[in-house]
Amino acid sequence: MDIITRLNGRSPGPVPAVSEAPPEGPDAWGADVARSVWESFSDALDEPSFHSLLARLGVPSVEGVPESRVAEEYLIFLLWTHTRAVQLAFAGRGASGLMRQTLDALHRAVYSDLQEQGTPVAEIPLLEQRLAARYVEYGTAARRSDREVGRLAASCLGDTWEIHSEEAIQELTARAVALATPIKDYLQDLLDSIPRTDHDG
Repeated sequence: MDIITRLNGRSPGPVPAVSEAPPEGPDAWGADVARSVWESFSDALDEPSFHSLLARLGVPSVEGVPESRVAEEYLIFLLWTHTRAVQLAFAGRGASGLMRQTLDALHRAVYSDLQEQGTPVAEIPLLEQRLAARYVEYGTAARRSDREVGRLAASCLGDTWEIHSEEAIQELTARAVALATPIKDYLQDLLDSIPRTDHDG
């Protein structure tokens, strides 16, 4: 799946600021989070620091653009990070139904975007399987520590389980936290703005 080619520099735009009018519900929330995934993906490809990180992981690239496998792994990392942010935002609110709807909308939007960029429909279930497997691994790592998330991401991006530099692991750990925090805060503010009785249905 040549994600980089199919995106063709596409950046769907930033997540709306919390001060804007709240979206109508979980479908809109999921779509907003999906836009953040793509924006984060596109931004990384333009960041010299990300290119340097990949070089330290031994990832081959052409003019700073990584190979397709690495692009897909980073997209999975971003999807998991945003999924985790959604889960944290809904934690303890008794709103499991809304959380599931938001996550379903997030993934539907991402799959739809991939199809619009040329990914065959038949490839989507294969991506879903890879996502599910990685989500289990990242979830296990997150229960251990933030550092374990960074270590796993380094191993997945580098396609090896060898010990990577502590600097690279710390950078990926920091990226996970930096990506998740604003999404979590955004959704928490939205949830705080609606009546408690509307949180689940």
